[in-house]
Amino acid sequence: MFFLDPDRGKRRRAEVRNKVTAAANDVRDAYCALTGASRDARNRAYGLFAEARGRLRGKEVSDDILEARVRSRMGHKIQHPEWVDVKADHGCVTVGGRVSASDAAALLSCVTGVRGVRGVGNQVEVY
Repeated sequence: MFFLDPDRGKRRRAEVRNKVTAAANDVRDAYCALTGASRDARNRAYGLFAEARGRLRGKEVSDDILEARVRSRMGHKIQHPEWVDVKADHGCVTVGGRVSASDAAALLSCVTGVRGVRGVGNQVEVY
């Protein structure tokens, strides 16, 4: 009788419909957040496992891969990574180009921390 009332039944039915829709949306949003968080955790764990496995194997890395690793790490540490030249030769990485004074120390420390780097040659021009 409550929903079939000719005066206010339409409004009451609309309110119930809106509340049910809002509750369904909340459940969907919580599910999406939960699956996204679990996917993120799974990917991070896989990355840590792959990094540990790579360090334990100790294989020599090709020069192209080593340059790509250095460029990737450099992109997170300095302001203008496109100004820096990176060359790798059997584990010895040479960096050159123009770098600001604040980025020079960060550049060298990030290059030495890359897996597979055995030595670093510094030909950076500080401005």
